[in-house]
Amino acid sequence: MEKSLLDSSVGYLLNRTALNLNNLFARRLKDYNITPEQFVLISRLVEEEGITQKELALRSEKDPPGITRMLDNMLAKGLITKQPNDRRSLAIFLTEEARTIYKDLLIIEHQTMKDIINGMTEEQIHCLKTLLIQIKGNIGKSD
Repeated sequence: MEKSLLDSSVGYLLNRTALNLNNLFARRLKDYNITPEQFVLISRLVEEEGITQKELALRSEKDPPGITRMLDNMLAKGLITKQPNDRRSLAIFLTEEARTIYKDLLIIEHQTMKDIINGMTEEQIHCLKTLLIQIKGNIGKSD
């Protein structure tokens, strides 16, 4: 069978790779009832708690309506709390439970990344990161 042009498309390959990675990571997080997207939010909050929902959306590169749904789910799971920041916004904080499981989640994330770069040299990994950052920047310029 002849290879499709689609199969050699950079966009298609990036998209499928990202989806496959997300699915792998989701399966590995399943026991913790955490999604990869929630892992990102927890990680951003570990970096700086007490930021607003709007700031969290910016740092996580998520749309505000999507962040609202994710935070509502995390609130229901007991992973975050929301406290008034000013009259128009809420500050987001991690619960002790979220901080405790984050250590395990980080181990899972590190192992997943180790598994997907298996067989690659440090130079290849550095090159891959550089290229992905460049592609991401080019996409941002194309809006």
